[in-house]
Formats: sequence, structure tokens, C-alpha cells
Amino acid sequence: MHDTTIDYVFDCLADLPLRESVVEIGARGSNLVFRKYCRNAKYIAVDTQMDEGVDVVCNGHDYKPEELVDTVICCSVLEHEPYPAKLILSMTDMLKSGGVLILTAQSDPWPTHSGYGDGSIFFEWEHYKNISLSDLLAWMEPNFIIKDAEYRDSGDVLVTGVKRHATSTSIPR
Repeated sequence: MHDTTIDYVFDCLADLPLRESVVEIGARGSNLVFRKYCRNAKYIAVDTQMDEGVDVVCNGHDYKPEELVDTVICCSVLEHEPYPAKLILSMTDMLKSGGVLILTAQSDPWPTHSGYGDGSIFFEWEHYKNISLSDLLAWMEPNFIIKDAEYRDSGDVLVTGVKRHATSTSIPR
């Protein structure tokens, strides 16, 4: 995760009322910066590998919170996910109606990089594909009111959406 991503999420969180419950997908290596900011919220950090601050080890699209949450944060994960649209549907199902999804992803001109370690060694079994803003919006728009969507020349794609009322994708509640 880099400064653009961190600054974007902090700006989004600062514009929202205090969060009561947050799930962060892809929390490994995040230095717990968002958890510290949301210190009064019930905060669950999910990642495919154990690391300091990771509460649940599993793939993000397999995680089911005990209760619906008001915020899901997912930074620099979708480009490493073979099924990014499935992950977005799963995150939709984690949110209460009116809940907020804050997403960042890498797009062109970002080079292929690993989701492990410092990113410099790309393993043969890893997946990587840059995410376009148009694809991200297409996956989100059926279930979200888009509040912010931007592509930066650095290749960062930044999107915030509010879950539409009465949307359900796959998990009955």
C-alpha cells in the first residue's frame, strides 16, 4: 500500500460519520493505519496470510462477518484477485444498506507485481491484472450509489460507493 491509497482512505473516512463496524479486506502489511483511525469501531482485518493485526485468515470472497457492517475497506487487492467481480459481490453482502465500500486498485501504467513481501518477486502461481475504472464501476453500479470515482495518472483507481437499499447478491440475512 502506498501514500496515495492511504491518503484517499483517510479522506473518505474523515468525510463519514464515526464508523461502528469495519471490515478490511487485504489487511496484511497495512501497518494497521486504518484500524488505528477507526479505533472506536469493531474492526476485523481479513487477509489470505497471517500477519500482525490480521484477525481472520481466508480469501476475502469467502469471509462472512457475524453481523453486517457499515464499512468495508479494500486497498490494492482487486488486481491480485482472479475473480474481482466476485470479491465485490462478497463485500456488498458484508455491508448494511447504506454502508460504505472504499476501494483502491492499480491500473495502467502499474507493472505486474507480487502481493507478497515487498512485491519485487512475482511467484508463478500468483494472479495479477490491472483494474480499469470502467470495469470497477460496472461491477459496483448495480449495488452501489457511486460517491467518488477517479483514475490518477499514477495508475491508481479510487472509488467509494454507498450500498443501495434492499440489494442482495448471494448471502441471505
